[in-house]
Amino acid sequence: MGEHVNLHLDYKGNKEIVESVLSIGSKAFTVLLSIRANGDKDPALIVFSEKSGIPKSVEKKLIIPPNVQVAHSSNGYITIEILKQYILRNYNDVELMISDKCTSHTSDIIRELYTEKGIKHISIPSNCTKYIQPLDVSIFRSFKAKLDQLKSEYIESNLNERTKAGNIKNPTRQNAINWISIAFEDISSEIIEIKKNQSHLIIVLNLR
Repeated sequence: MGEHVNLHLDYKGNKEIVESVLSIGSKAFTVLLSIRANGDKDPALIVFSEKSGIPKSVEKKLIIPPNVQVAHSSNGYITIEILKQYILRNYNDVELMISDKCTSHTSDIIRELYTEKGIKHISIPSNCTKYIQPLDVSIFRSFKAKLDQLKSEYIESNLNERTKAGNIKNPTRQNAINWISIAFEDISSEIIEIKKNQSHLIIVLNLR
């Protein structure tokens, strides 16, 4: 299940820096969260917006925590190929997956892959969040709240580090990776309805 939100951040109502919108190199990115019915979490997938890929000089310096995987696309969205590779890496024991109606999830290529791996896929209809997408409230709320906290801390610690234009210095890809890792790890299994021996049921959320 999922929704898309802009991950650019600023202090709400703070007139001094209201124009200093934080982004990663002025680019948006998408996060896919994958959670199993027994409370286990697959690695969070971060898709950065990189038309030519992440520069090799930057990529080799990135520290990727175990609970995060990184990819890139020209616009920062999850492409069919990116989703395919994520499924192949992580969904070897999945029988049922529930997701939103994101185009990549419902493409013929991905549907064929689900069939090949014996995965039954269910798409939640659009505009049904308040009825049948409780994870939007429980998981997203907790995840976004932690992200907001981490980004606010970043702003506070970088108030004196400005660009020539007077804006706060943008966070790096490593900052984003660390924030996603911490925020996802911070989600307690208690807020997920635990069902013993149900690790084959997976729920996917997209965040942008």
